[in-house]
Amino acid sequence: MDGISDIAFLLTQDSGGSGTFYYAVASIKTDSGYQGTNAFFLGDRISPQTTEIDNGIVTVNYAIREPGFPMTAIPSVGVSKYLKIENGVLTEKSVMPTFGMSQKMLINTPVQFTDGLTIVLKEINDSHCKPGMVCVWAGELSPLLNITGGGLGNMQKEVRLGTTTAKIIVESGYEFNLIGATETTATIIVTKELKTLGKCYIGGCGGEICSDRQDIASICIYKEEFACYKTAKCERQAGNQCGWTQTPELKTCLDSSK
Repeated sequence: MDGISDIAFLLTQDSGGSGTFYYAVASIKTDSGYQGTNAFFLGDRISPQTTEIDNGIVTVNYAIREPGFPMTAIPSVGVSKYLKIENGVLTEKSVMPTFGMSQKMLINTPVQFTDGLTIVLKEINDSHCKPGMVCVWAGELSPLLNITGGGLGNMQKEVRLGTTTAKIIVESGYEFNLIGATETTATIIVTKELKTLGKCYIGGCGGEICSDRQDIASICIYKEEFACYKTAKCERQAGNQCGWTQTPELKTCLDSSK
């Protein structure tokens, strides 16, 4: 940040046992020479990839083992650790995922985006044809995402992706693109829909339907509650879907008409 080249690198510690412990360290250039920072612990028997430093931020890319796998397993899950240098001390920097970038997700580990959208990978269904079985199709891995916040507000929705049948799904103003999946992880790219949302229309035989379609119809069976929608607002709700705004007046009218 001061125009002088700093250095970031990794150190290992082998205490004689089975473990090899990795640490990130930075060395800051001063007028009197280089001054080292504290050592930040990364993990035991990880697989280092790249280490970079830019504007006081140290980025360490490495691989760890799948959750629940033994220490003897080969590291296969990519991790990026962001560390910042403040007053000569190396600490972890919290970096939110951004839209349009690949994000590897672990089961039951929440990921929150810059607009408040929170995604939790709940499960991954494996429908692959098992050895020795005769199957109609080869099957796939199907991650189930629970989404809330952002454009959904307090609403919660589920998005079921698939490595073959549903690689891309659009839900509540967001596009979810499945890049790949294992039995315990899913790599996705989330983007916001760029299209302009149109107006909402009142339709149906009794004017009881609020939707984004101008020509929607319904069975002409009149109900007393339909009269409540005459003064109600048909507009986009949380999650960007068209619907009737649930005001106290509308709720009272609907309750009394039942």
